Amino acid sequence: MTKHLYGVWNKFLSVDLSSGAIEPWQVPHEYYRLYLGGKAMGARLVNDLHLERADPLSPDNVLMMLVGPASGTSFPGAAKAILVTRSPLTGIYLDSATGGRLADSIKRSGYDGLLLKGRAQRPSYLFIRNEQVEILPADDLWGLPVRETEERLREKHGLAGKGSVLAIGPAGENLVPFACCTNDWYHQAGRGGTGAVLGSKNLKAVVVFGQHKVPLADPASFQKACSAWSRQARESERVAFRTKYGTLTTLDMTQRLGIVTVKNFQDGSYDGYDTVNAERIRETYVVKDLTCLGCPMPCGKHSRYQWQGETEEVGGPEYETLALMGANLDVRTLEGIAHLNYLCDDLGLDTISAGNVLGCAFEAYERGLIGQDQTAGLALKWGDVEAIETLIRQMAHREGFGADLALGVKGFSQKYSLDDSLAIHVKGMELPGYDPRGTTGYALEYAVADRGGCHRRARPLVKEVNSEQFRFGYEGKAELVKSLEDQRAYYHSLPVCDYVPTFFGMGPADHAELLHFATGWDITPQDLLRVGERAINLARLFNNRCGVTSADDTLPKRFFKQAMPRGASAGRTIDPKGLAAMRDEYYALRGWDSEGQVTPETASILELE
Repeated sequence: MTKHLYGVWNKFLSVDLSSGAIEPWQVPHEYYRLYLGGKAMGARLVNDLHLERADPLSPDNVLMMLVGPASGTSFPGAAKAILVTRSPLTGIYLDSATGGRLADSIKRSGYDGLLLKGRAQRPSYLFIRNEQVEILPADDLWGLPVRETEERLREKHGLAGKGSVLAIGPAGENLVPFACCTNDWYHQAGRGGTGAVLGSKNLKAVVVFGQHKVPLADPASFQKACSAWSRQARESERVAFRTKYGTLTTLDMTQRLGIVTVKNFQDGSYDGYDTVNAERIRETYVVKDLTCLGCPMPCGKHSRYQWQGETEEVGGPEYETLALMGANLDVRTLEGIAHLNYLCDDLGLDTISAGNVLGCAFEAYERGLIGQDQTAGLALKWGDVEAIETLIRQMAHREGFGADLALGVKGFSQKYSLDDSLAIHVKGMELPGYDPRGTTGYALEYAVADRGGCHRRARPLVKEVNSEQFRFGYEGKAELVKSLEDQRAYYHSLPVCDYVPTFFGMGPADHAELLHFATGWDITPQDLLRVGERAINLARLFNNRCGVTSADDTLPKRFFKQAMPRGASAGRTIDPKGLAAMRDEYYALRGWDSEGQVTPETASILELE
C-alpha cells in the first residue's frame, strides 16, 4: 500500500473468470480524491472500461463490487457496498446498493473493490479470505435457492456469524434481467439485474472474509467522533422511531397522500390498508429488529407468520414490497405479501420489478388484452396469491407464461403490443411505490434518474410532504432534485447508508470531518457535493454513450392522461409541459445541452476528462 494513502488500500481485485486470472488492479491515485469510492468510482470506471461496448450478459461486461474510505470502519452507516455494471434490464448505467456485512468483508480483505469479468466454463463461486483468493466449483449449488446456497457455503467455510456470502438464485442463473443478488440472508442489491450479470458469468456466489485493520490517518480522533455519533443516535427519538418501524411507516404516508401504487398504478389508495399498516405489522408479525454491521439503528424487520399451516420468516417486508407485491396486486393480507416476498428473495427476483410486470399482466388480462390462451389456462385475478406464486416461480425458471413476464415490463408489453400506458417503466426500469401524479418531484426524478425509474437518487417527497401546493407544483423542483441527487450520490460514494445522515442529523460538514480523520485529506463540504456531481455526470456521460437523449427522460402515458380516481391526490395528472419545463431547467442546472448531453465545458469544470 502506498504510504501516503489512508482509509483506502489503493488496490482492487480483478478476477477474469474466463482465464482464471486473479490479480491486483489499481486506479490513478487522484481518483480517490475525485471519486472516493462506491458510486462515483463506479461511474468513472464504467466509462474507463468502455462498458457501453459490452452486451450486459456477455463475458465483456464487468460487475464491480465497490467500497470506499468509510467502509471497514465505524463511520456511521458504513455497511453499504455498491454494485456497478451495465444493466441487462435497461442497457444503461446501473448501481445497486446492499447492506449487511459485504462492504466490511471486502474492505477488510485488503481491497477497495472487486472487478468480475469473463465467464467461467462451469458453475463456480469466488472465495476470498484475506490474501487467499480462489475460483471454486459450484456444480452442487447451481439451481439452489438463495437461502440454502448461503447456508451451505457458510457451513463449508466455517463462517457462522462472520464474513459475507453473496449469492444468486434460479432467476439469476436463468438470466432474468431483473434478477437480484442477496447477501447475508436479508440484504439485496435489488434493482437492474445484477443477479443476471453474475448468472451470465456462471458465478453462483461470492464468499468474503477479511481480518485486516483499515489504516486511518488519525484513528483516535476518528474513533472518538464515531463513538459520539453512536451515543447521540442511541438517545435520539427519531432514531428510536426509525428503529421501531423501519420503512413500514412509508405506507402510512403514501396512503395518506393518495400515492400508493394500486393495480398497476390505476389508483393511489389501498383498500387493504386497515390490515396492512405499520402498527399492525409491528405488533403482530415483527419478531426481531435487524441491523447492518455496526449500525446503532437496526431499521430492518424480521417477520414471522403462518402460510398454509407452515411457519415462514422473512426480512421485511420493506415498504417497496408492501407497495408492489401488496397494493399493486391488490393482496390485502400481510401473510400473503410476506410469502410472496419470501419467494422472490429465495428465487432471486427484485420485488419491485416482479410486482410491476405482474401488475401489467393482470391489468391486461382484466381488459381482455390477453387471455388464458396466453397464460396457459391460469386466471389472473387481483389478489390471488396462489396464482401470483405460480407466476413468480415460472418467472424465476423462465417457464410457461412466466417466461414472457421474465422479460420485464418493457419487453412484456412489446411482445403483446400493449399500449404504453399499461407499461409502467422509465428507460426499461419499473417504477417503485410512489405514484408521481401526487409528487411532481418524483415525476422529475423518475424521468432523469441515471438507472431509469428510480426513487433512490433524490427522494424529493421528504421536502414536499408538508405542503400540498409544493407537492403538486412544478416550480423549484429542478433545483431540489439536482441538489438532493448530488448529496445522495456522495453518500453512495463514501459509501454510507442514505438513511443514516437523515436520522442522525449528519450533514456534509460532519462527513468531511470524519473523512479528514480517516484519510488525512483536507476536504470541505463543497468537495463532497462535487464528488456527487461528478458521479451524476459520469453516469449520464455513460448513458449518452449508450444512446440516451432527452426523448428518454419522460414518463409513461398513464401519468399524463389518466387522473387519480380518489384519495388525497384525486384528479391529478402530470402536465407534460410542466415536466418538460422541469427537465429543461434541470439540464441547465447540470450544465447539459438541450438533448441532455454532458457538454465538454461541464466535463472540464468537473475534471471528468
